[in-house]
Amino acid sequence: MKLFAPLLRFWHRLSSTWLLIPLLILATMVTVAQWWLAQLPTALAGDTIATSLWLDAQAASGWLRWLGLYQLAQQPWVRIMIALLAVILVLRLGSRLWLAWQVRCLQPPLTWLPLCSTLDSSLPGQLSLSDLQGLSAFNLRHEHRSATEHDDWQWFADRNHGRAIWQGLLELGLLLLVGLLAWQLRAGWQSDALIVAPGETVSLAPYAAQSLQMDGDGQMIRLCCQPEATMSLNGGRMRIDGLSVAVQRLLPVLQVQAQSAQGPLSLQSVDGGEIGTTLLLQFPQERSERAVAIPARNLVLVAVAQNDDRFQLQLRDVENTPIISDEITQSGELLWQDVRIAVQVTHAGVLQVRYRPGGWLLWPAGLMALFGLCAVWRWPYVRLGLRGNAAGTAFRWQGQWGAHPTPQEIMQLLAADEPDRSDE
Repeated sequence: MKLFAPLLRFWHRLSSTWLLIPLLILATMVTVAQWWLAQLPTALAGDTIATSLWLDAQAASGWLRWLGLYQLAQQPWVRIMIALLAVILVLRLGSRLWLAWQVRCLQPPLTWLPLCSTLDSSLPGQLSLSDLQGLSAFNLRHEHRSATEHDDWQWFADRNHGRAIWQGLLELGLLLLVGLLAWQLRAGWQSDALIVAPGETVSLAPYAAQSLQMDGDGQMIRLCCQPEATMSLNGGRMRIDGLSVAVQRLLPVLQVQAQSAQGPLSLQSVDGGEIGTTLLLQFPQERSERAVAIPARNLVLVAVAQNDDRFQLQLRDVENTPIISDEITQSGELLWQDVRIAVQVTHAGVLQVRYRPGGWLLWPAGLMALFGLCAVWRWPYVRLGLRGNAAGTAFRWQGQWGAHPTPQEIMQLLAADEPDRSDE
């Protein structure tokens, strides 16, 4: 055993509660930051300039940015913390199982017990086995050995031996939670500012095979395919199989169509170059300006976004001379000669998509850890032993924090019997 003494000391110190608690607090902070703070989109990892621009756009707080709480998946200190925490929890789980194995049978308190403190003391005077009857109030499993030829006797007992195994659920639950955090940081991803307009489809590639589609009237967003789910554009949120989709804000969109007596006219976006009989013009901010050309009639429609979904429209000729001006809120039309331009106000959604796998594991692991914590608090293990002879009584107490009877309670109980014995 002397060869293993340094290893046991290292095991004991590394699995110390005083080292575990600060790491658990730090892991809790990381978990909260992962869920409540915007995380750097996976596609930007490794691009220093893009990362800096994204952090500036988030108005990231200085000290939170310095700690790397906006990009936890890329932080070396987070990986070190998770690895160290996992090692400590594995060692402590091993200690719990070792303790449960050692106390399955009642034995004298001669061997070292993991996760238990040891106190040795002695009592003056001579005690007998009959003086220990007061300890029965603590509901102890006890055993005694008869006196030997040297007039020696032994008495030893323990408490909560059958429930020691349940304490291991604390470390097992915490180990699952730490594994879940590592899994989410490694396999999870996030994409910000995905814009989906009415009738359009946005792919989640390269992160996932699904896509997001908005219906033609701009009211519902659908996740396709396998699994499928829908959400409302107005304040909607979707959670399914670890995938979370939230609407960050709405962008005003103008749906523009032009028609003449001969039929629909082709439109061309001056900014983006899109061509079609129906165009959707997005306005990322107030006072944004978009222009649509009608090549068949040498006309240009200019739209300027106002507040409260109002738009200022102006139809211009080929020489950029204003022909017609109007302001619309929901829908409107501009008529010029045989051209009728119909405008409909709708909205596009700016989406934030997050994937955090293993969310189903959170509740069972949390309940497991909670039950284990209750077992540690409610049923701490304790073992004690006394050996007496004519010279006095030796006493050893081994137990966990909060275990009863405490050494002080035993000392007081045994000392209270000394006057009775002297009277005899």
